[in-house]
Amino acid sequence: NAAMNRNPRTQPFPDAAQLCALIDRCTSKDNIYLDTYWLAERLFSDTIFANMLLLGAAYQAGGLPLQATSIEQAIALNAQAVENNVQAFRWGRLAVADPARVERALGAQQGSAVQELAAVRARLACDAAARALLDEGLAALAGLNAEGQQELGVRLAELCAYQDVAYAQHYLRFVRQVWEADRGLSHSLQLTRAVVRGLYKLMAYKDEYEVARLATRNGSEERMRALFDGEVEVVRQLHPPTLRRLFKGKIGFGKGLRPVLVLLSRLKGLRGTRLDPFGHTAARRLEHAMVGWYCGLIEEVLPALAEEGYGLAVEIAELPDGIRGYEQVKEASAAQAKQRAERLLAKLRAQRA
Repeated sequence: NAAMNRNPRTQPFPDAAQLCALIDRCTSKDNIYLDTYWLAERLFSDTIFANMLLLGAAYQAGGLPLQATSIEQAIALNAQAVENNVQAFRWGRLAVADPARVERALGAQQGSAVQELAAVRARLACDAAARALLDEGLAALAGLNAEGQQELGVRLAELCAYQDVAYAQHYLRFVRQVWEADRGLSHSLQLTRAVVRGLYKLMAYKDEYEVARLATRNGSEERMRALFDGEVEVVRQLHPPTLRRLFKGKIGFGKGLRPVLVLLSRLKGLRGTRLDPFGHTAARRLEHAMVGWYCGLIEEVLPALAEEGYGLAVEIAELPDGIRGYEQVKEASAAQAKQRAERLLAKLRAQRA
């Protein structure tokens, strides 16, 4: 509901199985359940298209008294990411009409945490250094349950792909520092898991290199083409901040510009260095600074970590969850997170005093 969107901390998302059972009790038994966030990530690397996928599913299931052409015309009239929104609408329809075809194209969604971690291990089979780091991390943080191991393992693998193994090692060292302080307390390593999620979110910010990597990674375009007959051209609609003074709208990156995206993805080693051409924008400076800010917060919390202040420590560790959006939106949410951090730290210091 709206309260959950405004403040996810006070309105935690209920268990999915309980929600499905409640819906089934109050409606017919012909309900269709789709993880549109997962579909949106797989298809577009952006969950913003989840609602359009859901609209397509609802239409295909007979829940909308409209014609598909009318809905697509409305999308075009809205003039916002038209191509992607139309494709999301059609993918949502396909997910209901032929779910097996979607699964063949995108792969099956992982079920349990153990299965997902096994998939991560298989993915790293050809990268000995990344695989060794994954095994080191899971062995070092004893006491994490299967879900906690999955959270850590997936993020270690993603950071290796995002930047390199050294970058992921930096992440693991800090998480292990938190675990050392956390493991003697009776809270099932909640603080450690909060830092696993929070630090990763800040370290894996979506910049130009990452967008290029996600857009050109192995299999992503092939999965899209597999759903259509004949020759298919994949066009990415992007609006790089560095080009906004020259182009007001989004730029279509098709087959001809794909080599540029491939080259850009391979230049990710420049990220954060003096040679980074994108690192001087206000947005990138903020994202880089937020990592150090967050680590400083956690380092202040750890020395006197105790049972009575544990809840406040976890709240501080979860602050990155509220930092969302891009550019001005992200700047505003980061400012709010910093203000909240000061209030929480004041409470924690008062408790210690």
